[in-house]
Amino acid sequence: MPPSTEKASGRGRNDVASTPGGRYQTPVGVLCNVEGRLVPAEQALVPVLDRGFLYGDSVYEVVRTYAGRPFEMDRHLARMEKTAERIGLTLPRREVVLDELQRTLEAAGNAESYARIIVTRGTGEFGLSPLLARGQNRLIFIVRPLAPPPEEQYQRGLQMAIARTRRNPPQALDPALKTGNYLNNILALREAHEAGADDAILLDLAGRVTEGTTSNVFFVQRGVLVTPPLALGMLEGVTRGLFIEIIDERHLIRDECNSGQYHSVTAIFERRRCPIRPHFYESPCLGRRIAPE
Repeated sequence: MPPSTEKASGRGRNDVASTPGGRYQTPVGVLCNVEGRLVPAEQALVPVLDRGFLYGDSVYEVVRTYAGRPFEMDRHLARMEKTAERIGLTLPRREVVLDELQRTLEAAGNAESYARIIVTRGTGEFGLSPLLARGQNRLIFIVRPLAPPPEEQYQRGLQMAIARTRRNPPQALDPALKTGNYLNNILALREAHEAGADDAILLDLAGRVTEGTTSNVFFVQRGVLVTPPLALGMLEGVTRGLFIEIIDERHLIRDECNSGQYHSVTAIFERRRCPIRPHFYESPCLGRRIAPE
């Protein structure tokens, strides 16, 4: 039977976390919640005809916790809802997502957690058309202990490569959509690793900097902080948005475009600044500039 748009809570099901207190008797590395059933990753199953598996026809969000609480859930869910609306995917009710996320985090019992929320279009009649699974969805959570970057990484920085793979243009597969189709980023990251770099920066078709494979970027140029505009085609990062709001409140942002070589770069990285060492490093203008009035 295809999954319903209104999932009942998984409480009381015969899952491995339905013990007194709701936690595992022994720690698990990765805990999954598949349509309400809590199981270790090796026992988590989805049908092979699920459209998320077949076509990347899904949306997702990744959150981390601070003091055990998911960070900026309203912003994450708003972004997921916007993506789902644009691709015509029916989401479970927000309260269902929040309740099941909290239940999974509590069952995992980590000091701090990484959590991935996935909603696929579910399983319909076999075929490419999304209309074959109209109104369906499948809700999945993956929770693991948070593994922040080592402290020395903040000190030494990252080697970045400018990828030959260009960012998808918004007129094709809009990078602002956070979907299960991640091959553009994967190919760029593969290039970077094969070149001996830690990560890649993607340019758009006109050669302008957009973002990293999993992060937004900020350039520091002659004491001015610069970040690409969303209109170039990139994901609107939650931390990026918060950072720009803080700068806006202090009246430090003005729109301006400047060209030339950038001498140092910083990226938002676990809510801290992480220096990035130049690697294959020259790029045309960016769009948004942060400077004192």
